Amino acid sequence: MNHLAYEVDDVDAIRKRLLDAGYRESTVPNKHPYRKRIYFYDPEGNDWEFIQYYSDDPQKRNGYEIADS
Repeated sequence: MNHLAYEVDDVDAIRKRLLDAGYRESTVPNKHPYRKRIYFYDPEGNDWEFIQYYSDDPQKRNGYEIADS
């Protein structure tokens, strides 16, 4: 298993709550025109992804030809 993932409505609010609670980020936040993702470790070392989509179009939401940076 690589990581567990959840779709959320507000990645920035989730990130703040997790940081305030002392959780550690596992991946630097990245930029993509149709999604925003963050990753955090839980106390057991599992990697969790939280993703917010800005489009309902699956090709745009899941397009990897647009490099995350």
